[in-house]
Amino acid sequence: MVVARNEIDFRHAHPNTAALVVEVSINTLDRDREKAAIYAAAGVKEYWLVTPGAESITVYRNPIESRYQEEFQHSIAATATSGAIEGFSIRLSEFFG
Repeated sequence: MVVARNEIDFRHAHPNTAALVVEVSINTLDRDREKAAIYAAAGVKEYWLVTPGAESITVYRNPIESRYQEEFQHSIAATATSGAIEGFSIRLSEFFG
């Protein structure tokens, strides 16, 4: 989870949302896909679902209420780039290699 706040903010309260949540799904893919609605409702800007068995990353973006408006499936030949965290990207061939 990546939270956009400064250190002083954490002294008085825990964050209530995140800019990016990355989850690795090995045995719970269906349940982890369902979590997208929970994260969208919480205002998480981006949710990445990493599926090692398929060597893929699904990127969910633009939450409105309890749904993400965009969903991108990236395979081994792709580079997944975050829209929420500037400069953050993963080349899947290196990540799974």
